[in-house]
Amino acid sequence: MEIEVKLRLPCKSSHQRLLSVLSPFYAATHHQHNTFYDGPASELSSRHAVLRLRFHEDTDLPKCFVCLKAKAVLAGGVSRVEEDEEEVDPAAGRACFESPGKLMDLDSRVLRRVKEEFGVEGFVGLGGFKNVRNVYEWCGVKLEVDEVQYEFGDMYEVECESSEPERIKRMIEDFFKANGIEYSDSVMSKFAIFRAGKFDLELYDILLPSTITFGSFKLLFNPVSILWSELLSELSQSWTRLDKARKSISPSNPLFSSLSSTSFGSRARPTGIGPTNRLFARWSFFSDIIPSNVSAAISPENLLFDR
Repeated sequence: MEIEVKLRLPCKSSHQRLLSVLSPFYAATHHQHNTFYDGPASELSSRHAVLRLRFHEDTDLPKCFVCLKAKAVLAGGVSRVEEDEEEVDPAAGRACFESPGKLMDLDSRVLRRVKEEFGVEGFVGLGGFKNVRNVYEWCGVKLEVDEVQYEFGDMYEVECESSEPERIKRMIEDFFKANGIEYSDSVMSKFAIFRAGKFDLELYDILLPSTITFGSFKLLFNPVSILWSELLSELSQSWTRLDKARKSISPSNPLFSSLSSTSFGSRARPTGIGPTNRLFARWSFFSDIIPSNVSAAISPENLLFDR
């Protein structure tokens, strides 16, 4: 399990200011080219995984790493992802980049695992992006400051791997604040941004990829969606807040008097908690993003709501 603090910088000026402040701690610069792969039948993405080839394009010592990433969760500026990585011959890796089918023949423990565990019988390229990574040895940790170069623009991010992410995150945030560095928690992985094709992805875009229609509520929230894993932790927190709010609605609570109630088995719940109720709108982001033709799915009778 790889655990990293991930903080996003808003612009190039913040990125340049941070590089200047960190200059006494400079260790190295890596010019990376990240490319991604899946099976022809989406064998990896359907199980929340992706295969990556990363090339270090430094002219003096080129390197290539093959990596399997799975079950990524990013919440509160902390990323947790299952990762299995190994170095491979850079010339062989370059040949696979040119012809993804050659990944089937590359001598690699990670690729053998992918073929055995996921039943992959071929590979297709998904594309990729470049990244300039400046590395700093700072206060006992390694800070990686990234300038990610997508076709649609650049993004700036700071990463720090640690087994104590909450403590390290506070330490980095204090350093940023003391030096006037603007930042925010990263909410999407670099790969998710690449797949989305834009930086500021609305929740509506994530829940409703262009290949999925409103015809089925199950499809709308299908967990095999490529971007679904990016939302799992955020949705979990939202449901926790919603559940706490629901607990306050009981016959002994004055708030309950403004709502009607109905019996579901041996339990009583307010029927007023639905997509048309203003109280519901205060709790849930769903009321603003789900079109009217599917909003009825968010109701007390719906099992998803009942979570």
